[in-house]
Amino acid sequence: SRATLALFKRLGAPPDIVHVNDWPGGFAAAELRSRRSYDSFYSGTRTLFSIHNLAYQGAFDSSQLWILGFGESEREAFMMEGAASALKAGLLMSDALSTVSHRYSLEIQQPEHGHGLEWILRARRDRLFGITNGVDYDVWNPATDPLLHAHFDADNLDGKRACKLGLLREFSLPEDLDRPIIANISRLTSQKGYDLIKEASGAILDTGAFFIALGSGASEYEDFLQTMRDHAPRQVGVFKGFNEPLAHRIESGADMFLMPSLFEPCGLNQMYSTRYGTVPIVRATGGLDDTVQDYDRVSRAGNGFKFEPYTATAMLDKIYEALYCYAEPDVWRRIQLNGMGVDNSWRVVAQKYRLLYSAMARM
Repeated sequence: SRATLALFKRLGAPPDIVHVNDWPGGFAAAELRSRRSYDSFYSGTRTLFSIHNLAYQGAFDSSQLWILGFGESEREAFMMEGAASALKAGLLMSDALSTVSHRYSLEIQQPEHGHGLEWILRARRDRLFGITNGVDYDVWNPATDPLLHAHFDADNLDGKRACKLGLLREFSLPEDLDRPIIANISRLTSQKGYDLIKEASGAILDTGAFFIALGSGASEYEDFLQTMRDHAPRQVGVFKGFNEPLAHRIESGADMFLMPSLFEPCGLNQMYSTRYGTVPIVRATGGLDDTVQDYDRVSRAGNGFKFEPYTATAMLDKIYEALYCYAEPDVWRRIQLNGMGVDNSWRVVAQKYRLLYSAMARM
């Protein structure tokens, strides 16, 4: 952090905004706030501190603070329950705070998701902003993606059917293109809702849909997926590990993407899914709530399905609703097109940050 601040003076004019991320950026935020009190070069510089996951707090032994060059004036900002927290220092000593969705910015002000820091976030809520992450459409674009079995776009979805056939073949599943594919790509942890998927697995299979999963993580859930596959080898496909090309082909070939997270600061797969005409089924938390709009049959608005209570029953209700809509091709096409028409690109996100930077410069 000090090397970066020293570099600014070598580069010329002082920066208007220093944007730091998560607990490693807490040291820079504290250092810059301290320097503003005695170094006129930084008197006009403002700091934006972005939080991607409040659970990671950068805790360390407070006796190390003096080694890092922080004195009594900064010590209180770091101290938390007998230890030092770089995240807490960033929250207290930055001029503005942002996180990766509006819903998450509200959730972290409550004890359930605040990890002991909710009091700071409530106190600073007038300087807390939620801006959802973006998608790189040069990489995630079904019209040009070189990793797909076929290409398609909102004007012509024929290629998606070819992608579905290729995906079924890749997992040695029956080539039944009328049966829906429910997919999941995730770290296999309870935070990603795998306890709900495990509880509801029998009911999911009873619908007759294919279920395809890609991911790795807790042995409990890896073993569960293998058992599910062994029980229904003509209905379930599983790849244990991480495989980005396969992730692209799953997004393009699946009909529905299941994402029942306990909490999800932002999430990206639901945005990849809508771009690829794959309808997300999500829990209404964090960025999932911001980016997925529940489909309304009257207005025909909405790009997916979402549930609020963290229960297998609530999740299954939305899976059943999605399957019901899937059985009506015109309704399903409308939901797909609604999602494909949403612009979640970094161009849109960058404009939001530009406006925030401009407002901060006037603070």
